[in-house]
Amino acid sequence: MTVSMSWNPGTKYFDHLFQVHAVRIAPGEYHVTDMDIALVTTLGSCVSACVFDPHARVGGMNHFLLPEPLDGTATGIPATSTTYGRPAMEALLGSLQETGARRDRLCARIYGGGRIISGFSNHVGHDNVSFVRAYLATAGIQILSSSVEENHPRRIYFFPRSGKVFLKNLPPIKPVGQQPEPSQARRGPADSVRRAFLELPPSVESPK
Repeated sequence: MTVSMSWNPGTKYFDHLFQVHAVRIAPGEYHVTDMDIALVTTLGSCVSACVFDPHARVGGMNHFLLPEPLDGTATGIPATSTTYGRPAMEALLGSLQETGARRDRLCARIYGGGRIISGFSNHVGHDNVSFVRAYLATAGIQILSSSVEENHPRRIYFFPRSGKVFLKNLPPIKPVGQQPEPSQARRGPADSVRRAFLELPPSVESPK
């Protein structure tokens, strides 16, 4: 069986860094597949849950901005949008089961919720992380590893068939007036750039 489904297909491309076909997941999107591809996203205060069934070799990733709609704020975004945590998680888990995953075999890895601008508070990121932890606990889905909150954005590569994740911490954004001079450094060969990504532990949650 070869299945690839999503609410929004994202951007499909060939990733030269890992030499694999990939889908880039933007805020409000999710993607579920049993294909041997990478799901890729960059996270600031947003959170992504990477959920997979290691037996069926099916997995998916979402990317949500807020745990729930802001009270009294007319955003024009419906409360059922996968921009928000609960619809994003429900859509991801529902699609996984439609693709052959079994709920009792699902495992998760969670990322994001960072403070992306130095010196600013991080209540949005913290609320996102608190939501996804509580949701997964209620659903009975074990969190195998996480990299959350702290003072930096992250780039994530998730390989749904194996459940592996490669993570790179990115430098925080400086407030206006504190931006450094543009770097003239040249990017190194792909293999040296790949070494900057941390392959997360396979079976135990990393420190919070």
